Amino acid sequence: MHSTFALTTDIIKHTHTMPQKLFITTLLCSLFCYISGMAAPTERDIVISHDGVSLPGTLTLPDNVKEHVPVVVMVQGSGPADRDETIGPNKPFAELAQRLANMGIATIRYDKRTKVYGARTAEVSGGRIDYDTEVTDDAVQALKQAAALPEADTTRIFVLGHSLGATLAPRIATKAQSPVAGIICLAALARPFWDTVRDQIRYIATTQGLAAAEAEKLAEAQAQQLKATLPAEYLKMQDEYDALATARQASKQLRMLFVQGGHDYQVTKEDFDLWRTALEQSHPKAEFHYFDTLDHLMRPLPHMAVPANYYEPGIMSHDVTTLIGNFIKG
Repeated sequence: MHSTFALTTDIIKHTHTMPQKLFITTLLCSLFCYISGMAAPTERDIVISHDGVSLPGTLTLPDNVKEHVPVVVMVQGSGPADRDETIGPNKPFAELAQRLANMGIATIRYDKRTKVYGARTAEVSGGRIDYDTEVTDDAVQALKQAAALPEADTTRIFVLGHSLGATLAPRIATKAQSPVAGIICLAALARPFWDTVRDQIRYIATTQGLAAAEAEKLAEAQAQQLKATLPAEYLKMQDEYDALATARQASKQLRMLFVQGGHDYQVTKEDFDLWRTALEQSHPKAEFHYFDTLDHLMRPLPHMAVPANYYEPGIMSHDVTTLIGNFIKG
C-alpha cells in the first residue's frame, strides 16, 4: 500500500543520513531526561489480535502506576508504518508515547497490518483492502484491548490519529465496541484524497523548478499512476468516506482535538478550516489549535516543508505534546 508521502518521495528521491546530528539529538534528549529527573516509563510487548490478524505492539505505562490512568491508542498515517511511525531518523509515536507517560498517560501503538503482512494483507483480510482493513478494524480492536487493561481508566480511552489515522479517527470512534472519551487528530485531511495528492505533487514539482503547466501535467499523471496500483474497493471507500460528515454525526459528548501545522505541505490550513467550520458550532467539545511553524510531524520548521525534511532528525513540538496531555487529562 502506497502512502502520499511514499508517492512524493518517489517523485523526488532524497537519501539523507545525518548520523552526527542524530547522535547529538539523542544525547541532548537523554541529558534532558537525566537533568529533569524524569522516571523511565514502563514498556510491555503486546499483540493486537483479532480475526486471524496479529499485530505486534507496545504498551507504554507511566512509571510506578498505582491508579487507573488514561489510555491512548495511536493510529498512524497511510502506508506500511511501524508502531513508532518511523520516517527517516524520526519516530514521532515513540517520542510521543514517552512524553505522555511522563504526564501520567498510557499509550498503545502497534505495527500496521500492511507493515506486518505486506503483500499478504489482502489474504489475511478476507480478500479485501480498504480503509477499514488497513486502519479502522485494527484500531477498534486496540481500543477494546485498551479498555481491558487492569491499569486503564475506562472513562478516559482516547484515539490519537496522525494524517490518515486522524482522518479516520471519527470513524474509529463511531465503530468502537467500547466507550471512547475523545479523538485527537494531528494533521487530519478533510479534502478529497485525490485533490490532496495532486496538490502535493504540484507543490513538490514547483519547488524543483517546474513551470506551473508542467507541474499540473505531472500531478495528473502521477495521480493516475498511483490510482492504478490500488484495489477497486480501496478506491471506492476513498471516494465514499466523508470524514467531516462522520465527525458531525458523532456524539456531542465525544471530545475532539484538532492540531495543524502551518508548514505542512501534505495537510494544510484549508483542511483545518474545513474541520473547524464543520464542527465548531455543532460540537461544543471540539477544540482547534493551529501552529504557524509546524510541519506534518508536528516539528518546528522555519520554512514550508519539503520531502527531504522528513529525513532530517527533529523533535516534536513540546507545545503540542503538552496540549495533548492536558486535553486527555481534561
